[in-house]
Order: sequence, then structure tokens, then C-alpha cells
Amino acid sequence: MARHSESAAGHAYVKPRLPVAVWTITTIEAERYFEWQNTGPGVKTEAGHRIEASRRGASRVTLSLNWNGPLAPVIRLFYGKL
Repeated sequence: MARHSESAAGHAYVKPRLPVAVWTITTIEAERYFEWQNTGPGVKTEAGHRIEASRRGASRVTLSLNWNGPLAPVIRLFYGKL
């Protein structure tokens, strides 16, 4: 379970097995999609969250995660299978 607190810069989240991070929302499509990013030393992380209606009144959630920067290969090695 994630815990979070708000600040002027974004939302700080504490998630199991991950360091505390402040995320800033960069893209919003009302009721469909949002993307947020976090920038740390040597790496920028972008995460997308898409919600789509599926059959029988259910919803499908698709999460995407992308790392860029000189430390991205190291981050992928440690966190790529989360």
C-alpha cells in the first residue's frame, strides 16, 4: 500500500521496495489517462496510467514505466521486474 503527502512540487509517495519520490503530473486526459514523472540524480522516471472500459462493465488499467538518463540501465536492472 502506498502512502503519500502533497507539496507544491507534486506528491511524495512511499511505496514498498522503492525510495521516496516526488511525482509531478505532466499529462491528464480526464477519466482516461494520466502521466507523471520524477527526476532524480542520473535518471528521469515517467509512469503512465490508462483506464479503459472493457466488456461486461469492467475496466482495464494499463500501466507504463520508462526510465531515461545515464543511470537508467542500472535502475532497470534493480527495478525492471516490479
